[in-house]
Amino acid sequence: MPLRASILSLAFILSLLIVACGGDADRLSADDLESATYLAEGPDAGEATLDGGEFRYPVAEGSSAEAVIRLDHWSPGDLDGDGTEDAAAITSERPGGSGAFSYVHALRNESGALRDEGFAFLGDRVRVESVAIRDGVIVVALFDRTETASFAEEPTVAVIRRFRLDGGALVELPAPGGN
Repeated sequence: MPLRASILSLAFILSLLIVACGGDADRLSADDLESATYLAEGPDAGEATLDGGEFRYPVAEGSSAEAVIRLDHWSPGDLDGDGTEDAAAITSERPGGSGAFSYVHALRNESGALRDEGFAFLGDRVRVESVAIRDGVIVVALFDRTETASFAEEPTVAVIRRFRLDGGALVELPAPGGN
């Protein structure tokens, strides 16, 4: 009996730890991000609720041509220090011309619902490599072009950009070392 009691005690303690840590129920999934509502410049409402990771809308009234907003990258992390898993996301918007505009978003987790607290423009036809959240800071690694390069050229300049939620807005932080 003592062995059985020890096993039951251990099982009980493990179940308490899982509940205390939130288990996987509080963790965000790709589905959460692929169906979230994002702030956007293109649609008239200024928001885009993705379905399967994308949102389509007409480029002009009565037009059959569509613009597309797509979720490209995302990363979980705690943006506001409350211990809840939030997310940073990268979307691209193709409004019907040659441009492909990339944006970074700060998504706070409010009782399991994601809320886009702010977004920032990253560039036109840049190549985003990754996004991560470190100590409440969103870090985006991307390739861009020099100021004199045409948009037809491949982006080859490595850039790290950092953002933080500040007073309800997403603000870009200065580059470390002033670069």
